[in-house]
Amino acid sequence: MDLDDALEVDEVFYDAHKFAKCSSSDLAAAFGTSDPLECAETILKKGTFSLSSAEKKEKLNAQTDAVVSELVRNYKSIITNQSPSRNQVQDAIKAAKVKIEAEKPVHLQVDEIVDRISESIKLVRHETDYTMRWDAKYGSVLSIIKRHAKVKGISKSAEGKFTAEVGIPPSEYDMLIKDLRKPTNGGDYEIELIEQASKGIEDVKYPRIVSNFGVAPGNEKKKGKGKKHRETKSAAK
Repeated sequence: MDLDDALEVDEVFYDAHKFAKCSSSDLAAAFGTSDPLECAETILKKGTFSLSSAEKKEKLNAQTDAVVSELVRNYKSIITNQSPSRNQVQDAIKAAKVKIEAEKPVHLQVDEIVDRISESIKLVRHETDYTMRWDAKYGSVLSIIKRHAKVKGISKSAEGKFTAEVGIPPSEYDMLIKDLRKPTNGGDYEIELIEQASKGIEDVKYPRIVSNFGVAPGNEKKKGKGKKHRETKSAAK
């Protein structure tokens, strides 16, 4: 079906309920054209739809649950050295009157939330520090890393290689490695353990270090010394 067949009227409204139409000059200023069909196509492709109150509430509840899950899974109490319960986190968020944003990614909210709830429960991120290196040609790597880890520092060499210090929770490590495989051509990057940041935690098995950075298939080597170690494997075919 063509767009002009789908539209009930060839008009763009400020408020359809009040039939407040946009003028041609306003359309041209906002969309670069005064053609209602071209404007409607842009709105459909790039605009956002208004949600009902019930839909907004559902979306906020889902985001709140995601925030609570993040704090329970990847944070620990400074006092007890244990992960908090869901009830503890929920009560602390309620007591601090924290406003969770439904549209803002969880990883961009948690630091502020941890600060806000510190009077009720003091949390610290449960993570291990790594150095990661990858070629700048893999443009999506940094955004993927930020979904699973905290980037503590990053630099770029003259040769176009990124080096970043990141803190990765054990619960996020496997998913990070999985998500990086395809956009790095099967694992063309390097990840190296720096230190065990979450000291004092018993019986935590930290993930094996993986690197395929610039290594031709079939070549394998291992080397290590002290807390720093690195394992290089051939890229998966």
